[in-house]
Amino acid sequence: MHNTDYKKLSSENSELIKKDKFIHSYMTMFQTVHFQYINDLCNSTCIIDKEGLKIGRQYVMFFNEKELMYKHASLLLQDNDSKDLLEIGYGLGIFSQAACSIGVKSQTIIEIHPWLVERAKIWRDSLKEPNKVFIINNAWQKSLESLGKYDAIMYDACSPSGYSHYDFEYLIEILCSEKLKAGGLLSFWNSGVRIPPIKEHILKNNFKTIHKYKYKMISIPKHWVQKTNCFIIPIAVK
Repeated sequence: MHNTDYKKLSSENSELIKKDKFIHSYMTMFQTVHFQYINDLCNSTCIIDKEGLKIGRQYVMFFNEKELMYKHASLLLQDNDSKDLLEIGYGLGIFSQAACSIGVKSQTIIEIHPWLVERAKIWRDSLKEPNKVFIINNAWQKSLESLGKYDAIMYDACSPSGYSHYDFEYLIEILCSEKLKAGGLLSFWNSGVRIPPIKEHILKNNFKTIHKYKYKMISIPKHWVQKTNCFIIPIAVK
């Protein structure tokens, strides 16, 4: 006779039902709020000037963030060239270049804006080993079936106003749960002297350890709109 742990099965089934409900709720929101946001974003003109990248009327990344991005890459990849890396959001490509300079086993980049995708392809094709870099032109939420398993994930993507914590929860609960290897590392762009409490709560429920490294930007861009020039570089260990 087999000893069946019905309590364990019931708990696992409950978690699966909870997860399915969360996915359904999020994707319903995605089809309404995010669909229009993505459409507007992809139809906005990208301009790269001496300060940074502007999409439409808004700057989304600055060249002054170069040192910050290189620190993200160094801490996330641990100066180890044997990692499979997933990068969500290409932007100016600074993090991509930083990761490439350290070295990776593979580098998968998800970028939604077609103009930035073309820039990413030009950069990839200029590399000595372009076959290590894979570029996906899609919303990251719609790209899960195209992804493998990763040792490290860098998240630096835009969200509709007021919805960043919903996207972050989906990133952690679904994408990282399925695509980040055990012991894998996650980092994300985080302005300010602390991680927002709701994000920290989500991280603590899904990761073993969260390391926090402080960084201060010395030279502030003219069009900088953040309230501070201080950052936390989070490294979460699954």
